[in-house]
Order: sequence, then C-alpha cells, then structure tokens
Amino acid sequence: MIQRVQSVYLFIVFLLAAVMFFLPATETGVEIRWFFCGFTGIAALGIIFLYKKRKFQMAASLLLGLLFLLFFAIHFPILQFEFSVSCFFLFIPLIAAGFAFAACHAVKKDEKLVRSLDRLR
Repeated sequence: MIQRVQSVYLFIVFLLAAVMFFLPATETGVEIRWFFCGFTGIAALGIIFLYKKRKFQMAASLLLGLLFLLFFAIHFPILQFEFSVSCFFLFIPLIAAGFAFAACHAVKKDEKLVRSLDRLR
C-alpha cells in the first residue's frame, strides 16, 4: 500500500540516505559510509513493501531509526564543527531517524485501527 503515510515517511528516509551517499564528506571511512547509506536506503525501500506484516514493518522501521542514531553517535566526534558540507552531513542521520520513528508510529496507529475494526466484526 504505497498511499499510506508510513510509506511516504520511509521514502523520505530513502531519499535522505541517497543524499548522504552522494554528499561529499571529509571523514575517514568513506567506504563504510557508502555501505551504510546503501544498506539503509535499500532497507527503507524494502520496509515499504512489508505492508502485510505490520508488526515486522514496525520493528524494522524502529531498527532503521536506531541504526541512523548509531551512525550519528559514531560520527559525531569525528566531524569538526565548521559551517561546511560536513556540518550539514552530520544532521541528515538525525532527520532520517526522526522520519523512521514517525513511520514506526504510523504503523502502530495503523495496527491499532485494524485491531479495533476486527473487534467490531
């Protein structure tokens, strides 16, 4: 179900991962960053198509948000606080984690709605 709000949130996470992939950064470990951005981008697209398994979709989007927070925590001490592209690169994982957690919340609301409708039957 592409028209659900969590699908939009997860697509935004995919776009942010793609921006992180192509954004130049001056840090060490560029290959690790490329792997992380590729993995999380593909994972966000894959989570969109798990709409029939809402509990798994909720857990996967929560894990995706935690991965972005972990990436931020690892790279926070490495980057220097300069007003440059690196400074912008630092806040993209936080924004992506926020959208991943919003997708988790939307899936939870969807699950609650389906359970309430099942009770009415």
